[in-house]
Amino acid sequence: MDEAIAVFFSYSHADETLRDELAKHLTILERLGEIKSWHDRRILPGDEWDGEINENLNTAQVILLLISSDFLASRYCWDVEVTTAMERHKSGDACVIPIVLRDVDWKGAPFGKLQALPTNAKAVTSFANRDEAFKNVAQGIRATVEKLRTAQSAKRQTDSSSSTSSKPAALSPEIEEYQQEVAYILNKGAGDISEAGRITLNHLREELSISAATAQQIEREALAPYLAYEQMFQRMAERAYPLDSEAQNLLKRRQQKRGLSDETAAMIEERVLQANDFLHSEKGLDYRKLRNLLKARDFKAADRETYEVMIRAVGESSGSWFTENELLRFPAADLLTIDRLWVKYSNGRFGFSVQKQIYKGCGAELDGNYPGGKIWRQFAAEVGWRVNDSYIDYKEVTFDTSAPRGHLPLLCGSGDGWLVGWGWLLFSRMETCRV
Repeated sequence: MDEAIAVFFSYSHADETLRDELAKHLTILERLGEIKSWHDRRILPGDEWDGEINENLNTAQVILLLISSDFLASRYCWDVEVTTAMERHKSGDACVIPIVLRDVDWKGAPFGKLQALPTNAKAVTSFANRDEAFKNVAQGIRATVEKLRTAQSAKRQTDSSSSTSSKPAALSPEIEEYQQEVAYILNKGAGDISEAGRITLNHLREELSISAATAQQIEREALAPYLAYEQMFQRMAERAYPLDSEAQNLLKRRQQKRGLSDETAAMIEERVLQANDFLHSEKGLDYRKLRNLLKARDFKAADRETYEVMIRAVGESSGSWFTENELLRFPAADLLTIDRLWVKYSNGRFGFSVQKQIYKGCGAELDGNYPGGKIWRQFAAEVGWRVNDSYIDYKEVTFDTSAPRGHLPLLCGSGDGWLVGWGWLLFSRMETCRV
C-alpha cells in the first residue's frame, strides 16, 4: 500500500482557529490513510522549533499556504516557508496550494499564479456558510492527493538510496566575498537588511557578476539562523511574557547553537515585541482598551486608563493609590504589557522604560530607594514635569508627542498623582523585569 501523502500547513497563528476548522474537514482523508498532515502545534516540548519545521516543510508533498493579511505580514512565513515551498513546487518536489482564508490583496505574491482554493479564490470568511467553503477546499485537496497517489504508485521516491559522499566544489572568490558582505550586514541589523544594506548588496552582486538566484540563495542561507531564533522567541512570547526560566534557558541554548550574540538576540527580541501586541496579564486584565486609546493617540484618556488598570492589578479600586510594596512587586507581565504599548504607539517617546532610562541618566540607582531631591528634580525637569523650579499642574500636561521625551504616562489617579509620586520604586521593579 502506498504511503500517505504528507501535507504541511503554512499559516499565521492569528488564523489558528480557521486552520483547525480546515483540519477537521480533512479528517476523513487522514482516517483513510490518504494523507498525514503536520503543523507547528505538533512540535513536542524540548524539540527544536526550526529543525522540526524545516524537516516537515522539506519532506511534505503538499504544502497548504493559508492566506490572510497576517500570513503575508509574517516574516517567517514569507521568508522561509513561502520561499522554500515555491522552490519545491518549481522543482516538482511538492505541490503548493494557496487557500484564501481572509480577504487580502495578494497580487504579485510568488504563489500568485497558482490555482487557489476555494473556487475563484473567494475567501473562506466571505462565505455565508463556512462549512461550504471548507468542503470546497477539502474537495480540491482530495483531487490533488489522488493525483499524487496515482503518480506515487508508478514511481516511488528513492532519495534515501541516492546519497553521495562527494565533496562540494570549492567556492569562488566572488561568492565568498558576497557571503562575507551578507554576513556583515545581517549581523549589524540582527537579521534585517536595511535599505542602505540592500543597495550595497545589489551593487556588489553586479560588480561580482553573481546571478540574482545565487545571491538570493546566499542571503536565504545566511538569514536562516536569525529567522529561526525570531520565530522561536515569538512563539514563546505568544504564550507568556516575560519568559520563565525554563523558556529563557531553552532560548539561550538555541541562540548559542546558531552563533548569535547576546546583543543580536536582544535586538531580535525587541523587534518582535514592538511588532506584536502581546497583551499578557498575570491578573486577567483586559488591555485592549488601553491599546486602542494609544493607537488612536488619545494620550490623555490612555493616561487615565493606565492608572485604572494598574490600580486593579494590585487589587485596589479606582481612587486608591499605590503603596511602596505594591510598586516594588507589581505584576511583571502587566508592567511589560503596559510599557510596550506606550512605547510602541508613541514611537518610542513615552513609556515607563523610557522614563527609567532618563532617570538612570540623571545618576539614579535602581535600588528602590529615594534618589534624593536633586536627582528627582532633575529627572522631573527632563521629562517636563517641573518647569522653572516648580512642578506643573495637571492641566499643563502636554498630551501629544510634542511633549518632552518621557513626559507620559503620569498616572494621576488621586492625591498629587504621579508627578510627585514614587516613581523610583516602579523603575526599580522594571529593572527586575528586564525592561
